[in-house]
Amino acid sequence: MPKIRVSITKSGSVLVEGVDFIGESCLQATKNLELALGAVVERTSKPEQYLQGQEAAQERLMNYMQQNQ
Repeated sequence: MPKIRVSITKSGSVLVEGVDFIGESCLQATKNLELALGAVVERTSKPEQYLQGQEAAQERLMNYMQQNQ
């Protein structure tokens, strides 16, 4: 299940990370949070952002299997 992880560093920077999102859904899910926090200083894309269709389903299955070993 996709989730958003928010971390605050010792210097006070806020890190927002999408976990288990596929494609552009992470950007949509974090949009309002980013707007509330202010300007985005840096954005890093994960490989999952570029997955679609069958590849995405296979990736989710592999993640599930690894978590439930």
